[in-house]
Amino acid sequence: YKSIWSNYESWLHKNKYSALEACLNHVIMDKRISSVVVGIENKKQLEEIINIRKIKIKYNSNFGYISKNIIDPRTWLKK
Repeated sequence: YKSIWSNYESWLHKNKYSALEACLNHVIMDKRISSVVVGIENKKQLEEIINIRKIKIKYNSNFGYISKNIIDPRTWLKK
């Protein structure tokens, strides 16, 4: 999956997004998801999370096929 992560990190850098902004914004904008639970450690993190909703991100569809093994945490410990 090294090439997928490299492509993703390059896209983040090129578009000046943090991984938090890109990932959380993707979930927030998905109409199929009605609620999101996040944890915070301080007020600054809360403000950053609240402001993510204001960002309009155009996602790159050229990341390639992403296996369920990389996006489903239930599979991460399996070899």
